[in-house]
Amino acid sequence: MCCWNYLPPMFVFPRKRENPRLMDDTPPGSFAVYNKTGWINKESFIVWFKKFVQIANPSHERPVLLLLDGHCSHTKSIELINLARENYVIMLTFPPHYSSVMSPLSTFYEQEVRK
Repeated sequence: MCCWNYLPPMFVFPRKRENPRLMDDTPPGSFAVYNKTGWINKESFIVWFKKFVQIANPSHERPVLLLLDGHCSHTKSIELINLARENYVIMLTFPPHYSSVMSPLSTFYEQEVRK
């Protein structure tokens, strides 16, 4: 079981080779992936997902719900779907670019948590 109360950020840098200096002064536990575009892709999302599973520690008795937008890096990967099933992660995917709904949802969730 991990001791973090948050999921450390993953940085995606537009580079072919790793540069550890880019990670100077990042939050503890932060990690990075590197690819040509600097955008998330299926491979980098799998890296993030594995870290998510490690930290969230889902189980049969305590599955985890992961809310995702419908970006193809999240939705078109059999490897990701299999990893989610094997690790008790339920993925709920919203249509692409559906973030206008996420902001109010986040606000209401925060209000409930504070109660």
